Amino acid sequence: MIEIDHVSIEYPLSHAPFSILAVDDVSMSVREGEVVTILGPSGCGKTTLLNAIAGLVHPTAGEVRLDGARIDRPGPDRAVVFQQHALLPWRTVSENVRLSVEMKGSGRAGTAVDLAPVIDLVGLKGFESAYPRELSGGMQQRVGLARAILADPRILLMDEPFGAVDALTREVMRQEIERILIDTGKTVIFITHSIDEAILLGDRVVVFSPRPGRIEFVGQVELPRPRYSYDARARPEYIELREQLWQLLVGGLDGSTDEPAPGRSANDGT
Repeated sequence: MIEIDHVSIEYPLSHAPFSILAVDDVSMSVREGEVVTILGPSGCGKTTLLNAIAGLVHPTAGEVRLDGARIDRPGPDRAVVFQQHALLPWRTVSENVRLSVEMKGSGRAGTAVDLAPVIDLVGLKGFESAYPRELSGGMQQRVGLARAILADPRILLMDEPFGAVDALTREVMRQEIERILIDTGKTVIFITHSIDEAILLGDRVVVFSPRPGRIEFVGQVELPRPRYSYDARARPEYIELREQLWQLLVGGLDGSTDEPAPGRSANDGT
């Protein structure tokens, strides 16, 4: 379905006679209906690669293909959910969600679209007339997700969508996202800094090296879904994979990471 073929991406610097190599010779594929999580440190090129899949950035070398056709521009088959939800403050929840069909060219005819199923799907029933300022950060992120789902893309590209919310909301949102992905069967590429998030959401986990981003590891997640229905973190498969990912990240970051070490919680101050 998605093929990333020896992709490298450089950014020229206006104030210097050289460029920054963000992604270096990355090759991978994503199957229809698969959830692939990409894990790595800040600045390692994860978002740059996601933007190339979205058609927002062009590779310097190599190419990204969808069903064999080269991606060179955004398209309705792909929708991006950003960390910053980018809601219009003067529009209600329903109006913000409906924006996705308006942008596809249906204009105000989008008012005829039945928004109830997707608003219910993301857990916002009863908040249709609320404005962004009246919502929590997690609820605002749900609006952005509903907007992407309503566009009915084949592929959801999610760039750290939980990065701006607190830890408890993040956990709730992760469970909600898994439920939605199971219900919709979408193909998903999900960018994250969190080892736990990568394992609990992904069918496969891809680890990027520090910049320039290269693929260091690809691991299959051998945990049955839905993972929110049992204590997945207690399973031997989870513990083994988390330890492996932790060692990879620690090795790449000289011992510094925002993840708690295996066997320790994020609130463990010892």
